Amino acid sequence: MLHTETVRVGFREARFARDGFFLNGERVALFGLNRHHWFPYAGAAMPDRAHRRDAQILKHELNCTMVRCSHYPQSTAFLDACDELGLLVWEEAPGWNYIGGRVWRGRLLRDIDAMVRRDRNHPSIVVWGTRLNETSNNVSLYSQTRAIARRLDGTRATTGAVSGWFPTQGQRLSTRFRDSFVTSPLVQDVFAYNDYLTPLPGKLPTLSEPRTELPYLVSEAVGALVGPPSFRRTAHDSAQRKQALLHAAVHDTAASDPRYCGLIGWCAFDYPQGTVQRLMG
Repeated sequence: MLHTETVRVGFREARFARDGFFLNGERVALFGLNRHHWFPYAGAAMPDRAHRRDAQILKHELNCTMVRCSHYPQSTAFLDACDELGLLVWEEAPGWNYIGGRVWRGRLLRDIDAMVRRDRNHPSIVVWGTRLNETSNNVSLYSQTRAIARRLDGTRATTGAVSGWFPTQGQRLSTRFRDSFVTSPLVQDVFAYNDYLTPLPGKLPTLSEPRTELPYLVSEAVGALVGPPSFRRTAHDSAQRKQALLHAAVHDTAASDPRYCGLIGWCAFDYPQGTVQRLMG
């Protein structure tokens, strides 16, 4: 019996540098949002058209150039749509704020291997998340995860979102989060930071000064942690306007400074919390 499998591929050059992100040799400001693919009541059990529609919203309604698949590999239908639309993708291994023991770590290595093997044909993917979201620096473990990605696909950079914090502007960094921000050595090619610097009353948010020894990307900002305490489809117009203004402020900061490769705000789709955030038109 014969079996046929068709796989689409594409070719492009994607490079993160300390002076920005370059696609086919041209600097592109990464303007994006995070995305969950869980839907109300149905979880991930949705038809392909729903996942494809999310990609269309990000590209055509929210004007994004990039999406972060937070915090797990997502539907191949979504990735196919990103390929077709030219929407750049950060895909990352499943995990959040936890590093387990020997068995758990073995499963993480397995997950990294499976992610890269499944999705390395997608030209929209420009960076692999081989350091789990908001986990502490672990040179031994993340050297292994980066090595797997490099062995299976030597064409893409690696990254992982470093835990941000939630102070008011002017406060000093706590020891825990300052250590996360300045720790060396790092075993990722792009330094990504969840930057939740809470603005002073009546002021717009700003961003932390970027690290400069690596390409620097803001992986989360604003969201429900800055500004209105919650932002849902049923939120009053004033809350939606405030949220859009806050996002515009941080995107403007990132776009005006070449040390930032770009900014990926939180969050376009956060279904588990009952939110569908459409922030930038």
